[in-house]
Amino acid sequence: MNVIDTNIWLYSQDTRDPRKQGVAQQLIATTRPLALPWQVCCEFVAASRKLAAVGFKESQAWAALAAMQAIADAILLPVPDLWPEHKRYRAAILSPFGTPSWRARVFERA
Repeated sequence: MNVIDTNIWLYSQDTRDPRKQGVAQQLIATTRPLALPWQVCCEFVAASRKLAAVGFKESQAWAALAAMQAIADAILLPVPDLWPEHKRYRAAILSPFGTPSWRARVFERA
């Protein structure tokens, strides 16, 4: 299995440098078998906020994440049962208004 770093996924969405974007997209298209770690998913959604300056929206980040998951041969998830305090962590990542933040949504999808 091969894993692609979060930055490569980000470069594939960043329109500011078409050459870098193209190289990243080519790497993603040709790397197989592909494993997608849960951590990379979380990092991608969080770091994609930097692309807001070029018009990249949160909805696009979630759509890109869905595409990443679709092409992955394996999605590597943590096993929360190994840590009995995982329920406490989930509660800690809810927004102050009681609705899940992006971190909680990724956790719930896992």
